[in-house]
Amino acid sequence: MAIATPQWKPQVLQKRRTQHDLIPSSWHLSETALTTAPLSSIETIRTSNILTKDELAWTETTDIRHLVTLIATRQVTSEQLTTAFCKRAAVAQQLTKCLTEIIFDKALARAKQLDEHLARTGAVVGPLHGVPVSVKDRFDVEGVDTTVGGSSGGEGALVGSGGSILGIGTDIGGSIRVPSGLQGLYSISPTTGRVPWDCSFLHQHYLVPPVAGPMASSLATAEYFMERLLASAPWNVDPHATPIPWRTELATPPTDRKLRLGVVFDDGIVKPQPPVARAMRETVQALRAAGHEVIEWDTSLHVPATEMWNKAILGDGGSHCRKLCEIIDEPLIEGMVVGTEKDMLSLDEREKVRTTTI
Repeated sequence: MAIATPQWKPQVLQKRRTQHDLIPSSWHLSETALTTAPLSSIETIRTSNILTKDELAWTETTDIRHLVTLIATRQVTSEQLTTAFCKRAAVAQQLTKCLTEIIFDKALARAKQLDEHLARTGAVVGPLHGVPVSVKDRFDVEGVDTTVGGSSGGEGALVGSGGSILGIGTDIGGSIRVPSGLQGLYSISPTTGRVPWDCSFLHQHYLVPPVAGPMASSLATAEYFMERLLASAPWNVDPHATPIPWRTELATPPTDRKLRLGVVFDDGIVKPQPPVARAMRETVQALRAAGHEVIEWDTSLHVPATEMWNKAILGDGGSHCRKLCEIIDEPLIEGMVVGTEKDMLSLDEREKVRTTTI
């Protein structure tokens, strides 16, 4: 007897066809390149001959301020830079399936507008004038679908492949931090309210509100994002945003004293892989050799907080995830942490968790 095909699978295949068709044919990898691609997408991107020498150089820049300067001084147009990143993102997509919504046409149209504005007025528009960036598919973008679940893994793979110099991810249990760690990126999972995002506050099913933050190949780019975003005073638009500017003096290493740093090798819940643990030990040794004080942090204080987080994150009994899956009858991803009926919290229990101070 034939097994019926779940209704969500044809939709997935159609979505993949649509994604494929949105990539210009001149940016397609050959079948040979796809079937013999090495583990590193970067190697394939560099040898694909799809990007020019200049485009490779631009997309392998790690400090976004350099690209901002190139455009502002008219050494490179936004259209040229955006084309380069679109090409690289297209190749990365074919190798890693890191994208959900492909809007190269809109990006290039906006780039042309910005180039015309700069040529006409001599002035830039905003702190990232003409530099393309990417956002996790949890943010509402006009004219495209929004994915209601998932992690920032695609964002991490895209930035790690050089298809974007700056990605904006979201985090509730590691969705910014884990992909960034796996890709060797710099990221910030900020305190709730630091980066404005209405999903953190308007979706009442979140007892633990998620946050938005930058993912980048350099600390300078992550810091530039935070600095320029907060310089725009987002709390005047979003009343839930914390009205505290970026304090450069606190982010600048002191010159008149040594640093005092804490390190966690294993908190009893997440144990680093051996190569990561080795790198951490080598870093600690180097810091101490330079005269800095490094303290191994006591994680016993984390236990009640972790227990509270688990209780809160599972508090809806998994109903939200099940409802989302029921929309197209798609099963939960294996390994996804979702509550069960025994985890369900009553309104009184939810309020108690929400107001508990640890």
